[in-house]
Amino acid sequence: MGMASISCVSGCTCTPLTVDGNNVRRASQLHLIPLSVSQAGQCDMAVEVLNTTHSGEHKMKVAGVVVAERAGQDTYLDSLVGPGGGEFGVKEHTGLRQA
Repeated sequence: MGMASISCVSGCTCTPLTVDGNNVRRASQLHLIPLSVSQAGQCDMAVEVLNTTHSGEHKMKVAGVVVAERAGQDTYLDSLVGPGGGEFGVKEHTGLRQA
């Protein structure tokens, strides 16, 4: 997997974030990544695949976006994978592993 830049482009603000989809196991893995975005009636965001890569690949897949009304620390995402996001696997899905 490659790397991508995620940013807010219209209607809202956020600190741009660079994401690296590469992992050492070389297996498909869902990563949950928190991004704090200002409240807005409409928010346009961009995901740009970068030329920079650690794997030699230039591919990024966005599986979805989750919007939470309450921003900040101690979010549901933190309870799944810990502060700052991370891999989301079967143990997190079934509740067998806690952050």
